[in-house]
Amino acid sequence: MSAFTIFKKTMIFVWIKLGLYLLVDLLFVVGGVIWLLICANTENVGMWLISGGVILLIDCSVARFIKRYLGYMVKAAHVSVVATAVTTGQIPENMVAYGTNMVKSRFLTANVFFVLDRLVSGAVRQIQRVIGILGGLLSFIPAMKTLSNIAQKFIEIALGYIDECCLGYVFLHPEEGSFKAAADGVAIYGHNIKHLLKDAAKTLVIVLFVTILAAIIPAVIFIAIAQSVSSMNGPVVIFCIGIAFLIGVAVKDAFLDSFMMINMMYSYLAVAPQTEFTSELYERLCKISSKYRTLFGKAQQEVQPSYTDMPNDTQY
Repeated sequence: MSAFTIFKKTMIFVWIKLGLYLLVDLLFVVGGVIWLLICANTENVGMWLISGGVILLIDCSVARFIKRYLGYMVKAAHVSVVATAVTTGQIPENMVAYGTNMVKSRFLTANVFFVLDRLVSGAVRQIQRVIGILGGLLSFIPAMKTLSNIAQKFIEIALGYIDECCLGYVFLHPEEGSFKAAADGVAIYGHNIKHLLKDAAKTLVIVLFVTILAAIIPAVIFIAIAQSVSSMNGPVVIFCIGIAFLIGVAVKDAFLDSFMMINMMYSYLAVAPQTEFTSELYERLCKISSKYRTLFGKAQQEVQPSYTDMPNDTQY
């Protein structure tokens, strides 16, 4: 079963994500309408800025909670189904119920992954800084700084899905503790980085192109609508651009990120069984990243769960 087939067959999760993200967009739309009403009743630019800032702060706080918690739970359920599909070649009959049960059975794991995500993200940033340092040392070479920046951006996008890959690995290995499985998951990624980046390059161009379209097309539509119903003053233009941006982000987060995530998980889980965990591999990663060193340290202190205590339908 190909990655694209899995993407199509698990589309229900994509629609759920889109609905959740559009709910967040609706929150910003309501806030934007309130701001426009305030702007319509005063010409004080200072009031525009203050009211806009307060509304934006409130909207962002609520949106962050929705995306960071509810959105993460949906993504975790999607990851569990994708991991099963990649390793078994079959899609669970009732994938929403299956994914929900998997998340419930790993609820503590999913919450621990909020911490793991920060550790992994920190390790990725440290890898990027290493690339930046190498680029700086070779700055005397023409265009080296530009190439270094491009490489960092590419790795940032490609490695942005490492937490999903690790979560998938954790779902497939309930006999391991969360930090131990995550540490091994990062080790798999680090050991196979060249292969995984090569696979990521195949979809990166498409993702970037569609992302740009997802932002431009809504902007053109909303500005055209605004021109037909009202004068294009400053607040209206800002409102239209803001709504277009939100829709573009929602489409990207729901469709493009899901597609990229499945592609990366497909490549990742294909090479995972071939990875040999050695002390040298762990030591090398610990030397490269202090964040990984922290993650690995927590894994060593972690009490391993009893495999026999795991639900029968979650053993692989």
